[in-house]
Amino acid sequence: MASFNNKDRLFELLHKKIFGGLLLPERTELSELLKVPENELISSFFEEVFSSERVFIRTDYQESQERVRHSLFGKIQKAAKAQENKRNTYLKYISIAALLLFLVGMSVIFIQFKEIRNPVAIIKTISASTNKGSKTSLELPDGTKVWINADTKLTYGEDFGNKDRSVNLTGEAYFDVAKDPSRPFLVHTKYAIIKALGTSFNVKAYPESPRTETSLIEGLVEVTLTRDSKKKIILKPKEKLSVINQPYIQNEVKNHTPNQGMANITITDLVKPVNDSLVLEAQWTKNRLVFQNMKLEDVAKELSRWYNLEVRVYDDKLKAKEYSGIFEGESITEVIEALKLTGGFDYKIDKNVITILP
Repeated sequence: MASFNNKDRLFELLHKKIFGGLLLPERTELSELLKVPENELISSFFEEVFSSERVFIRTDYQESQERVRHSLFGKIQKAAKAQENKRNTYLKYISIAALLLFLVGMSVIFIQFKEIRNPVAIIKTISASTNKGSKTSLELPDGTKVWINADTKLTYGEDFGNKDRSVNLTGEAYFDVAKDPSRPFLVHTKYAIIKALGTSFNVKAYPESPRTETSLIEGLVEVTLTRDSKKKIILKPKEKLSVINQPYIQNEVKNHTPNQGMANITITDLVKPVNDSLVLEAQWTKNRLVFQNMKLEDVAKELSRWYNLEVRVYDDKLKAKEYSGIFEGESITEVIEALKLTGGFDYKIDKNVITILP
């Protein structure tokens, strides 16, 4: 018998499936839960009720809650009576479990709509995400092409392009934006909002990183810091803006431009490798792993995402040491060995964990 914790989770995932917002990993989780016959039956009841009762969020909350409650209970009892000779005991359990699930889970669903009075529409969220060690690409409804790096999540509303073109990013992505002067393209990260028209740029905004980086390849972008929306930074082609996410980290700010009037920012020129037209910040779109004067602490994070394993550095002096290199197709061991030759460190491998030692 499945636990009520699993039931509660099933209810939450079914809700997300119907009203939007179900992420790719959650789809897999839901598929696994629905392999249980009992859960599959509950799912069919759930979908039938809410497909016919979707207007409930446009009417009185208490009235709607009671209507949906009775509707679901009635459908469960009807199914139980129809099958009582064949699977009477089983379906009675289903009726009780589903009803309890409904009573417990109603708070999960209605809590999201309790404060909504007269919504015009439910806007579904579309999500594209990658795990560590994987990358993907897609084309948005407006024709904008997006390359998504490892361990990244990109979301946008189902109404993308109707009034504006906004996406939310956690991780790293390269954007080749379709031109549309009437509808600027906006990338929302935790610490910055990047506004573009027709342009190409790379945004790196991993939550564990102390910096959010915007690299402009061509065109024009305007960057607004979320902590100070009144101040905006205009980037020119072949420039990179690096914003220190934690204001207290002052010693990482180099080449600060005083005329910008802001602390904790850096604007530098983008660098191209010899005999290559693609800047370093976009090399990952060609499956090339690049380090340019990168601290070993940050190199370890890059390697962890790139190869889907854990790279640990405990020594503070090693963490601060900088490395450069371009790798294409090498294994993690080959990359570590190459860095070891130039950096003078040792390492040990234990399954999926690499520990770098002095």
